[in-house]
Amino acid sequence: MMRSILRRPSAPDRCATMHRTGAALQLLLLSGIVAGCARTDASEQNASEQSTPSGTHSVASIASGVPAERTVLPVDWQPLWKRGGGDEEQLLAVVSAMLPHAQGVVVADQGTLELQSFSAATGSTEWRVGRKGGGPGEFQDIGDITLDRAGNTVAIDRLLGRLTAISPRGELLPYRAAKALQFAHAICALDDGSIAAVMMRPNRWITVVRDTLVERSYGFPTELPTGAPDFVKSTFFARGESAGSCPLFTLFGYGVGSVRTMSGALQLRPYVRALMPPEFEVVKEQSGPAPVTKVTLKSGSTAASRGSVWRDTVMLNFTGDSASDPRVLDLYDTSGRYLGTWRYPAEGIEIAVYANGTLYTMSNSTVAPQITAWRRSNTLTNAP
Repeated sequence: MMRSILRRPSAPDRCATMHRTGAALQLLLLSGIVAGCARTDASEQNASEQSTPSGTHSVASIASGVPAERTVLPVDWQPLWKRGGGDEEQLLAVVSAMLPHAQGVVVADQGTLELQSFSAATGSTEWRVGRKGGGPGEFQDIGDITLDRAGNTVAIDRLLGRLTAISPRGELLPYRAAKALQFAHAICALDDGSIAAVMMRPNRWITVVRDTLVERSYGFPTELPTGAPDFVKSTFFARGESAGSCPLFTLFGYGVGSVRTMSGALQLRPYVRALMPPEFEVVKEQSGPAPVTKVTLKSGSTAASRGSVWRDTVMLNFTGDSASDPRVLDLYDTSGRYLGTWRYPAEGIEIAVYANGTLYTMSNSTVAPQITAWRRSNTLTNAP
């Protein structure tokens, strides 16, 4: 299968956007999961210069080991309720994130700039906060959402450069300045009140920020081929309730691991049936007045596209791209050790997150997003 990375018209010689004919990565691009090349506009460059990390810097590592084969755990999913979709009175616009927790799921709607919490038992709306603007309860860009140790939903507004927290009862809490996180692609709240973030910049792949200061930063664990775009380092945090850490995973299968409060090292364990790291062919071509760097993905494939965490168990949405690599839900512990695999409960699911025995899925993202809650009717006793 041919996969290539095409240039961005606004910066033809410095940045590229990946195009892939396979349905899996098309879905990632449509739903905004793939973090594009780092923006090169003046405002971001200034922000980068103003927030130079002053804390400890280290480079993450990849653990060695023999890849495990998938073990499918027997579990039956029964639909509990649905929200959104073409047949529902309540419509969802552009679902950019789903955040599961013990009492239900919070949905970030980038189309309406709104956060909405649904009850796990009934699907009723527990609270709703957000609209376009710059005042209390308003957003310009909901970049990512996470849970803090008190169970509050925390949203990063990348344009306003601030963190908004909402209590489990839907109460709007005081804002926190977050200029150091203004261009973060993903965030996760650690137990000590600091924020771990994916920054996607040289030497700032992962940062840990307390208040407005960078206390620790991690470099990407491997050197990228010359000319390879930054989104090869695309990394995401598993959202949900965790046991004192921020589980993270890489898009291209380098590994799954976790950030712990001011830990000395960040180690990634390879995915189950460890995927081949990507290899690129870089060619410079003359196109019009300026040269264009064309980067072709020669080998490797995408892996996990979304993730959630429930206590000490991480669930990754494995995109799959062939009959031998189907779309499944892989389970790991927070250190990256493989636990087993669940099958998707239905076709057409694009996002799946899990907490407290309930699986929340989203489908029809480009037409009429629909959220469905599923309950397990049977499973192994040692499953989460």
